[in-house]
Amino acid sequence: KKICQISIGVLNKMENFEKVDTYSILRSDILEMLKNELYLPALICALTIPDIFGMAEFPELDGSNKGDIRKRYSRWFNQNVRNSMGLLYSHEFYSNFSPKMDGQVCYQLRCKLLHEGTDDLEKNTGINEFILVFNKEQFVRGNYAGNEPLYDTYNPNTGECKSNTYLYVSVVELCNGIINGADSYIKAHKDKQYSKIRFNNGGGKIPKEFFR
Repeated sequence: KKICQISIGVLNKMENFEKVDTYSILRSDILEMLKNELYLPALICALTIPDIFGMAEFPELDGSNKGDIRKRYSRWFNQNVRNSMGLLYSHEFYSNFSPKMDGQVCYQLRCKLLHEGTDDLEKNTGINEFILVFNKEQFVRGNYAGNEPLYDTYNPNTGECKSNTYLYVSVVELCNGIINGADSYIKAHKDKQYSKIRFNNGGGKIPKEFFR
């Protein structure tokens, strides 16, 4: 009887939770991290946001087919982040340096950072590496790309050498761009259901008496 009474109390305490939109927590934490110059964790958190809204916008891409997650992530980013930033990430801007930040590139960065802790990119992005800028310098924009010749690969017979294509990205700019895109999306799609997580407000600790 004693154990039964304690267990009911524990269950009541464990069930003292509330559901909160995942994005609202991420948004607050990202802005706080940027304020405190915690750029890498802020970027890692921001790169998960297109996953949340891509799932809401494209529910038919539910992951049952290969490439679904990449498609919904890339589409949402292009429609709500890249397009809203105008020329900054446009392929028409500085067209001689064609690689730009778009949904596909951002998805690759997200996968590499979250799963491998690196910013080396896949070949199909057209970019060999990111140069992530961990400061608030305003002149470092997401539209700056270029080629770096690898002179040690120079072939005297052909006169050619390989090169790396790189893209400078301001972490502050990218994080804020994703947040602004998400905020605008929410305002335009108030009817959609978004991911939630449960917070337990009672602590959820089981007393020692429960095991006696």
